[in-house]
Amino acid sequence: MRETLQGPNTPLSAPAKLTANRRVLYGTLPNNTGYIAILAEGSWAEGLTEESPQGQHIKAARDTMNTILTELKDVKHIVLDLRVNSGGFDSVAMEIASRFIDKPTVVFRKHSTGTQPYDITLNPSKDITFAGPVTALISNDTISAGETLALALAKATLIGQPTRGELSDAIPKRLPNGWNYTVSIETLLTRANEPVEAKGVQPKILTTAKDVIADIKLALTHAAH
Repeated sequence: MRETLQGPNTPLSAPAKLTANRRVLYGTLPNNTGYIAILAEGSWAEGLTEESPQGQHIKAARDTMNTILTELKDVKHIVLDLRVNSGGFDSVAMEIASRFIDKPTVVFRKHSTGTQPYDITLNPSKDITFAGPVTALISNDTISAGETLALALAKATLIGQPTRGELSDAIPKRLPNGWNYTVSIETLLTRANEPVEAKGVQPKILTTAKDVIADIKLALTHAAH
């Protein structure tokens, strides 16, 4: 992904800018379209690890999104590319998604055994937001918090292949020998109460593309209409 977007055959108007500790690439496409590829939801600043407080990860994401959306302030449409996304923190996914809604929005539901599903509502960011149409690209390599982000992009048109379906809310545990493990305690549902775990987030437009550029061109075609 990085080599293609920053190389001589990039579909962008100029080689993509790499930022957020190598987790985000961005630039512009034809037809006044912005492009943001998000490779993970977390560690967007040097020195941040999984053990760092989530607030630090959220702040790094907030600062990065402010910078990117300021630079893309004149575009009319944005393509969010989540096709190579290894996941991270759901809180970072929600910070990103909050930039692309204009009112409180139910983005998905959660459910645990023996309880009724309940709504998760996302509020618009108080920082810089984008009010135009959004197309999001997803694939089987969109995993965990990347899938949460795809779900939370309630206004976006999803293009690509179903996501991996490897997501759930879990709590960490430690065995006496020092091994760490997690226990799944909640599952995520779409707003229509459809399970996401194992099935993945489903695209509105299904493709069979195998390369980086093909689905980007399809997203541009969709934006033009």
